[in-house]
Amino acid sequence: MNQNSFDLESYEQISPHVTLHWQGKPITFYVPTTFVLWRATSFESKEPETIEWLSTFKPEEVYFDIGANVGMYAITAAAAMDVAVYAFEPEAFNYAILTRNIYDNLLCDKMKAFCIALGDKTTLGDFYVNSNEQGKSGHMFGEDLDFNLRPKISGLIQGSVSYKLDELIQKNMLPVPTHIKIDVDGLEHKIIDGAAKTIANENVKSVLVELNTNLEVHRSIISRMENIGFFLDQGQVDASIKKAGWNAGLGNHIFRR
Repeated sequence: MNQNSFDLESYEQISPHVTLHWQGKPITFYVPTTFVLWRATSFESKEPETIEWLSTFKPEEVYFDIGANVGMYAITAAAAMDVAVYAFEPEAFNYAILTRNIYDNLLCDKMKAFCIALGDKTTLGDFYVNSNEQGKSGHMFGEDLDFNLRPKISGLIQGSVSYKLDELIQKNMLPVPTHIKIDVDGLEHKIIDGAAKTIANENVKSVLVELNTNLEVHRSIISRMENIGFFLDQGQVDASIKKAGWNAGLGNHIFRR
């Protein structure tokens, strides 16, 4: 390969970024692909209920983003709402962009990202990658399943580690969060199993969970959360749930105390 066909130095100078504004604050995202660019530019319109929820956060509160992907909502919360953010993203390609976004927004003093999964046990295991394209989702720790928890075959498997959130907090490795977002495309129930004591803590004010209402194991989360003092705005849920398409039945449920 000669220099005319591939100029490595010129390629290394390319560093595509987009800067958006929210709540009067500039937020910069690294966008190495068109798909990641779409994630960045659609972060308000894709999940308006999530953006409205983030806008209620108060300075010095603590936000856990579980399944942070490349960090659209985690970065936004840290940069615009001045909260302490702990982001969890086990997929290596997305984690690399997530950490770069932290650096590019000068957020190292208020935000930490961990390349780990959370679940109902602490263990080493396989992480099944749905696609190695940056910004993609649908990955799964421990089991090769789709978002309907049906078996599938992934083309790429990463080694990873999963922790119970309760263990990390009980050992004072993490603070008790004020707000939690759980969006992992299928195993939300296992994360809640491993975080039961944390979620029951009265210092947790709200939990946003993407639920697949086609699954009984997901529907049961609603009564489980209500039994420990959380409530739902049914109007918010009805507006969020997808009515048609491949993701029909999926929607964010925001539980509040």
